[in-house]
Amino acid sequence: MSNIVLFATYWNEIEWIQASLAQIDAINPTELIICDGCFDPLWPNYSTDGTREIIEKYVGEHSNAKLISALRLSRLQHYFAWFRSLPHEKPNYGIIAKLRLAAQFHRRNIYRLNQMATFNYMISISHHFREGSWFMTYDCDQFYSNAMLEAFKCINEECPFSIIVGREYTFIGNFNRYTEDYEKRGYNNMPHKIFHDIRFIPTRHPARIVGGKYMISAEFEVKRDVGIIFHYHVKSPDRLRAGYSLGDRKPPETSRVQTKPYYGEHPTIIKKFFLS
Repeated sequence: MSNIVLFATYWNEIEWIQASLAQIDAINPTELIICDGCFDPLWPNYSTDGTREIIEKYVGEHSNAKLISALRLSRLQHYFAWFRSLPHEKPNYGIIAKLRLAAQFHRRNIYRLNQMATFNYMISISHHFREGSWFMTYDCDQFYSNAMLEAFKCINEECPFSIIVGREYTFIGNFNRYTEDYEKRGYNNMPHKIFHDIRFIPTRHPARIVGGKYMISAEFEVKRDVGIIFHYHVKSPDRLRAGYSLGDRKPPETSRVQTKPYYGEHPTIIKKFFLS
């Protein structure tokens, strides 16, 4: 079992859910919290394509897993939820500092705020989210090289680094063409060591309080690069369009989706579920 608390989010992922859950089995987290739901209040909160039923069956078979739905709050509720999520340990921030932090989120789309609140809620209900352990967020269409999965199993509180990173290969339209320009954040959905002041900010970024404001932890903590992250934008056209219609999400610029041929190996799970 890896020393990782895993926070997964799904919504209408019937094409990918079985492969994604198989990868979770390969990661073998110490605790798994799955959110099935949509952060955009204009859409149904539960998956409507059979994804939720598959997750419910999976959670029923895994004692370390639980299932929740997305939090969908008003802006006022978000402020109260966010204040409650602030770390209570020292340093103790006064009301002015707290309001200054809250102002960073005031103009954010409600989709992003619901996403942030849901992940912070996952922290609050976790039994294993404690300093020195590790956690990661997780998307249905993001997979990891076999070498990276092995690296996940070796992390512990004695590691001299605090974030595992990698290079992301994003496959657009099919499994044969990819780009390295779609996503430059090599820390996205990767393991982070837990510190007492880590909280999520929009959008799903783990951040820590530095100098009275939140800073994305990946910007200043010690990193270890362990390989390739495989991101598959090869879902059905209807599902891709639905994803980009949520909140303030927009399709990527043309420059980010210029692809080139891929001649390497895909992760074992992808080969098993999609390329066999």
